[in-house]
Amino acid sequence: MNVEIIKEEYNPLLGRREVEFQLEDKPTPTRVKIKTELSKKLKTGENLIVIDIIDQKTGYNLITGKAKVYDKEEIMRKIEPEYLTRRDRVVGDEGKSASGDSTTSKPSTSEEAPASSQTTEEVAKVSEQDKENTATTPQTNPANHPTDQPTDQPKTTTKANPE
Repeated sequence: MNVEIIKEEYNPLLGRREVEFQLEDKPTPTRVKIKTELSKKLKTGENLIVIDIIDQKTGYNLITGKAKVYDKEEIMRKIEPEYLTRRDRVVGDEGKSASGDSTTSKPSTSEEAPASSQTTEEVAKVSEQDKENTATTPQTNPANHPTDQPTDQPKTTTKANPE
């Protein structure tokens, strides 16, 4: 994978570089792989890069995107929403992200959701009962709704007083 920098601008107010890039790869690389390649190309740490957009046209191997490269991690945490800074991390078996940082996204065993007490047979029985109930429930046809039926009484309309 070879990342090519198309455009790079420095934003001194926000303390970051705004980068547009493109690369050609098959199959489409993950955000983490793209972030790793960008960090090598820009000679900066992976923890300072936030990938905004990755775009690939259907049927083409050319991928374009936009990323922000911050000078300091503190500035990035103040400006970027937390979900953007966390979505490019991959949590491994040891609870470490791809960049080696410890993450708190994995809940402890006491916080995990309890396992379902239903077996697959019980779930199958419930779904069969649901099918039977929907088959025996009378369905109303909107065309046969009582308000749509013709009546013998004439319709009365009220006219506004012309005064």
